Amino acid sequence: MRIAHYVVYDPGHHLGATTLRSFDLRGDLYQPSEPWFESLQLGLVEWNGKFEDMTGPWLRWHRRDGSLLPTGQERAESEKQRAESEKQRAESEKQRAESEKLRADRLAEKLRALGIDPDKV
Repeated sequence: MRIAHYVVYDPGHHLGATTLRSFDLRGDLYQPSEPWFESLQLGLVEWNGKFEDMTGPWLRWHRRDGSLLPTGQERAESEKQRAESEKQRAESEKQRAESEKLRADRLAEKLRALGIDPDKV
């Protein structure tokens, strides 16, 4: 099939001491390589954590700087937090605007009490 790259993930070390092996097709042979895919600008790294309610070792995609690509669940949680933060910011802004309106109304009432029409100033 001439697959350009393949990866062997062996967390149980059934094939040797190495957990993660990567190979690139060069000519007609597969040669060992780093688990980095230049054409994708992504690599694979073993990661321990929780994924789909199961904790353990997993393979994760990462960028050149080592930062992990978020899983779907991580992206959803991040978006949920962003939306909640935006909701709180909007509520805070609404309260500030209401407070400013009350302040303006009180000042207008004081001006009227002094015989000054604030709508004509």
